[in-house]
Amino acid sequence: MNVAKPYRLDTNVVLHATRQASPVSAAIDAQFQLRQSPFRPAISEVTVGELWAFAQSSKWRQARRERETSVKFSFLLLILNPGAQHSARQQGRVQTVR
Repeated sequence: MNVAKPYRLDTNVVLHATRQASPVSAAIDAQFQLRQSPFRPAISEVTVGELWAFAQSSKWRQARRERETSVKFSFLLLILNPGAQHSARQQGRVQTVR
């Protein structure tokens, strides 16, 4: 019997989902059946911060930024601490410091 499981996705998995027609994202979706699952995959506020950092530092074009926003809002956000939005933005800034 194949029982659906909830998943928390790591940043690298979500990054692939922001790429247009990503074969890696398609393979992950096929293996774990994320689109057919009754559970929405989850991401943490740390992932949100890291996505923001990548978008800022990588000079993503408008189309990829729009995909990032769409992808991000398709997941369930796990709040790990009360100041999550501020924490996510700070995490993103820390990641871009060189």
